[in-house]
Amino acid sequence: MKEYKLENDEIILHEFRVKYKNKNNIKLTITNKNIILARELKLFKKHYKILKKILIKNIKSYKDKVMIKVSKNLVVIQSTTENIEFSCLNALDARKIEQEIITLKSDTSILDRATKRVNNLVKITRNILELVIIIKGLPPAIKELKEHKFDLKKLLNILFKR
Repeated sequence: MKEYKLENDEIILHEFRVKYKNKNNIKLTITNKNIILARELKLFKKHYKILKKILIKNIKSYKDKVMIKVSKNLVVIQSTTENIEFSCLNALDARKIEQEIITLKSDTSILDRATKRVNNLVKITRNILELVIIIKGLPPAIKELKEHKFDLKKLLNILFKR
């Protein structure tokens, strides 16, 4: 165990208190490059020893989804070397940690991800509405074909109601 020193281009983004490997009051520090779990040693001054260091770039992702799972206040992070599990003081902190790690790993904010989901739903809805319009236009078009009055322009107008 050694003390952690920030690199020149490393910034502390958030700090939380968590429970890790049955040890309470473990300090979880999220920087722009690492996640550090450290234990506080109270000698003459506050002193921290690293228990675990996870590089953000080593966190697994699959199909643009970061491999981090949150269940109530339990957080499991899948890295390329191991799975790291810790519990937060409350579920809100667990969700904050999850969102921060996803943001760091994917380089997108929660707002960007939500906007993308809404846009995808709008596209799907628009496609479904276009299909419904086409399906509604099919019976008159079929009737027109059955009566042998085949006119391509008229048939397209019936189908797409233009």
